[in-house]
Amino acid sequence: MLYSKPSVKNFVDREKMVRRYISGKKFQVAFEILPISDKYGPSITGEFDCIVVSSETIKTAVEINMKRKTFGKSPLKIVEIPMLNADDGLQISSTRIRNKEIDENGHIKIRD
Repeated sequence: MLYSKPSVKNFVDREKMVRRYISGKKFQVAFEILPISDKYGPSITGEFDCIVVSSETIKTAVEINMKRKTFGKSPLKIVEIPMLNADDGLQISSTRIRNKEIDENGHIKIRD
């Protein structure tokens, strides 16, 4: 039996989910959702004010600010958000959701 790795949702689906989440929170801030093809995306040369990261990606944000300096760009404000835990105490991650260990809210999936 061949094992196929569960795929990551495409950009359009992920963007819809983020927009739905943001609209439900009634945030009063302008935002733009962009696809990225590497760990830096457009952040090095683009016109941005801040970057939102998790503890897993904060090192990349620091790298981005160092690279921005070489392009004469202002550093981005780094906003670190905490990782959330699932019901089992382990972190919620897209990998765990794709592997059907947990659902998108961190609830344990019952296996047949």
